[in-house]
Amino acid sequence: MDTDCKSLLQELAQEYRFQIMAIEVMPDHIHLLIDASPQFCIPDMIKIMKGGIARKLFLLHPQMKKKLWGGHLWNPSYCVVTVSDRSREQIIHYIESQKEKEWSGPGRPPRNLERLNAYHRGMTDAGDIRV
Repeated sequence: MDTDCKSLLQELAQEYRFQIMAIEVMPDHIHLLIDASPQFCIPDMIKIMKGGIARKLFLLHPQMKKKLWGGHLWNPSYCVVTVSDRSREQIIHYIESQKEKEWSGPGRPPRNLERLNAYHRGMTDAGDIRV
């Protein structure tokens, strides 16, 4: 799943001419640092990314939709933060360190890790989905 999400996001970035500077796919969300021209409307970009990924993932892994609550991949919420040139490297480091922090490194332990792992095992047992 991780590889599919990253690949699909890179395809969308090429199609819509924005650059993904950092990305990490987490068990229940995705961290992205995007460089886009100012004419992009942020809510429209979010809809394009969420809709595009969901549509393509459901085509690649049709069994996945049956396991999701209401058949929806994404929650409608999102968080957007602007980044200056001075803080860009800090944000890239933050995003790139999220998997390590979530699973084995310092920081808060993941909530309901057993339940989350069981959920992903159920998703992968249905086919060849890899998280």
